[in-house]
Amino acid sequence: MTSRQTYAADTYVELVLRAELEELRRIGSWLETEIPQILEQAGCGELAATLAHIELAVCEIATNCIVHSVSAEPVIRLRGRVKDTQCEIEISGIADIVSADVLDKPDPVEPQVGGYGLMIVRQLTSSLSYRHVRGRNVWLLTFE
Repeated sequence: MTSRQTYAADTYVELVLRAELEELRRIGSWLETEIPQILEQAGCGELAATLAHIELAVCEIATNCIVHSVSAEPVIRLRGRVKDTQCEIEISGIADIVSADVLDKPDPVEPQVGGYGLMIVRQLTSSLSYRHVRGRNVWLLTFE
């Protein structure tokens, strides 16, 4: 489901996905349809390159949300908006708290399982933040 909603002074575009990996295919078309006007409003860089970075980063975090979902009726929610001169994409899903060691940057000398996707997302975004709110993992990706 795609929708455009206004909360207070902010307008969000939203996509709700079933927490199934097949649903990731819907992210690209949502971004191509809804995000260009957000990027234009925010004055972000060259559109095609920015959209490619956004899609890769969003798909990585959405994949994590799907894989780690603990809900009986799992749903992943994506919301995009402009804040000042930035494009923000919030991705959330019902899941257990992400452990601090997963959030740490991987040690290039010491191989590990996991964490490399977050490293890539950090390289593609201006900022990446995480919080756990009422049983939901909430990721905020910012692009300039």
